[in-house]
Amino acid sequence: MTEWLRLRHTSDVVTSNVDKLKLDNETPVRLINYTDVYYRDRLTPDLPLMWATASASEIARHQVAAGDVLITKDSETADDIGVAAYVETASDDLLCGYHLSRIRAHKSRIDPRYLFWALTGSHARDQMSVAATGVTRFGLRADSIRDLIIRVPSMAEQRAIADYLDTETSRIDALITKKRRMIELFRQRWRSMVEYRMRSLMNTHGTIALKRVVVCLDGRRVPLSAEERSSRRGPYPYYGASGVIDSVDSYLFDETLVLLGEDGAQLADPDYDVSFVVRGKAWVNNHAHVLRPVAADPDFLAMHLTTLDRGAFISGATREKITQADMNEIPVPKVSVSLQSGVARDLSSVRTRCEKAISAITRQLDLLTERRQALITSAVTGEFAVPVDRS
Repeated sequence: MTEWLRLRHTSDVVTSNVDKLKLDNETPVRLINYTDVYYRDRLTPDLPLMWATASASEIARHQVAAGDVLITKDSETADDIGVAAYVETASDDLLCGYHLSRIRAHKSRIDPRYLFWALTGSHARDQMSVAATGVTRFGLRADSIRDLIIRVPSMAEQRAIADYLDTETSRIDALITKKRRMIELFRQRWRSMVEYRMRSLMNTHGTIALKRVVVCLDGRRVPLSAEERSSRRGPYPYYGASGVIDSVDSYLFDETLVLLGEDGAQLADPDYDVSFVVRGKAWVNNHAHVLRPVAADPDFLAMHLTTLDRGAFISGATREKITQADMNEIPVPKVSVSLQSGVARDLSSVRTRCEKAISAITRQLDLLTERRQALITSAVTGEFAVPVDRS
């Protein structure tokens, strides 16, 4: 017999308050944290989890077991709340961390794997989105989670649905992984071509210091706090180390410039675009170097700076940084501006083709993701009848 029941009648719900601190008088534990759940739907003890400590009462209350379902109970947006992950295997030192709720099935009433899929379906996710409260950050109360209504068919059907979704979503996930790898290969292709062309030009023609081909306008930068920007909304882009981060009512620059991220973890990521061209009116804060090309093509220069091996020019003990002095000495291919422009056009053409391919694959990814969610929802709500082996 199929019933629609509140979660409280099928499972126990416990909201965690275990923090990330390490105290001498507590027991070492490993925490499953928000990001562990948000980015994975399967949890095991061999994951790179955070070490912390917990009291005996916290361990007794928040220890996870195989078959538990963990959900994110807080989020910046209501529609992104209640992401679920299934604990496949556990160990004695594994605890549910802060910002999460642990849901433990009454196994005589509901199959743990089915519970995971039921909470992953859009029917449950939509209920959690509506139940979330907040203004700048949204949260789910434990009673709101307990009041979720899910479909509970016979145990045989629950297991059949769980088996079916395990198999079918694995196939879709394998396709999604392949598509994401294709996107990464297209991105690498363009970067590799830029690196090859720049290296060839420097080997053939030599190099010149960046300070010889640009004028640094860092002195004209002005940072605005988030509060200041919120009161100065306008049409002009506000740039930081990673690109446009806001828009404001005025501008500091009105010309073609090249920006280079000055600080931040992205500087250590060789695949991150840390340099970009700005054309027209813009405001730039103190986290991006502002360069006016005087003997360089702006597109060529930005391509070179964003694919250059930056390791030798990064300093900082606690935060990666490219100082103005180090930036000035960055080597640039010593070629004419006309040759630079031709190279930039060629590479831009390659990038356009790669971006078109990436865009097409991204649309395929979106469709696969939608199909995956629709498949889960239709199976757990009974819209799609999963065959049950009654032999």
